[in-house]
Amino acid sequence: MGFVSEALPKSNRGRKTIELDPVKVEGLAELLKTQPTINERPASHRTDDEYSTKGRASSAGRRYADAIAEILKTTVRVNVFAYNEDASPVVWGWRVYVPMAEVKKEAAKK
Repeated sequence: MGFVSEALPKSNRGRKTIELDPVKVEGLAELLKTQPTINERPASHRTDDEYSTKGRASSAGRRYADAIAEILKTTVRVNVFAYNEDASPVVWGWRVYVPMAEVKKEAAKK
């Protein structure tokens, strides 16, 4: 068995970093902190941003979830959904939430 070492090809050349809106990050973090559940279920919070593909919505949602998780010091998950599944073209969005297991851990600490 042999091994081969080589440099990875350049990818994403020229792609610029997509900046997060700090107002949205802080606002969503505050909502998740003050209202983690609704009727014994995880509360989800979202922006009104719309994306043309599921991948773009998922990518944006993950970036926001990571930023919010750093602020809250807990797990934040993303759910991607279609605003209008029956229409053409389909428009996608994302929402963030704190899983119930994490909410229960936080409640036990208090």
